[in-house]
Amino acid sequence: MKEAWYKATVSLQKIILHAGLGSILSISSPKRFSYRRLNACVLVHLLMIFLALASPSAAFSDEPEERPQNETSAEECSDSEEKWGIKIVGIRLTANNYMLDFRYRVIDPEKAHMFTQKQIKPYLIDQATGNKLAVTTTRLGPMRQTAVKPVSGRNYAILFGNTNKVVKAGSKVTVVIGDFKVENLVVE
Repeated sequence: MKEAWYKATVSLQKIILHAGLGSILSISSPKRFSYRRLNACVLVHLLMIFLALASPSAAFSDEPEERPQNETSAEECSDSEEKWGIKIVGIRLTANNYMLDFRYRVIDPEKAHMFTQKQIKPYLIDQATGNKLAVTTTRLGPMRQTAVKPVSGRNYAILFGNTNKVVKAGSKVTVVIGDFKVENLVVE
């Protein structure tokens, strides 16, 4: 029975890896297999898939819609595209306002390589209170997309924790990722 679960888990892991969602388990042998670990990993990844497909994420689609404009100036936006190789898609509350979903689109993979490196620790600053919010971390690691090499035209996401619901819709925030810093983003 455990052997069948091991094979099913490895198949599921290959499917998720192929879909670009990251690895769910590091299973070296059936003897080290744990039902609790499998259930926790599957649950976390199902939550991530649900958040990615939930209706609030539809606001990050390519379709134009009427939304309040961020107060980030046009020069800052063009600077992020030219200097850093990304275009900021938006930042919005998710997970019942306990997380902030920051999305960006890679324009130039060579310039944007820094954004997907695991060593760089992004954080968000609430401009009203000065609170620093870190990336939400699970047993599987930080809830942000990392890749060996970013892909041009692909959207990437970073989930920042908002445990005390300090940041609210309409709040101005600053996102810092390594040397990259963008201010006056308005949370949707």
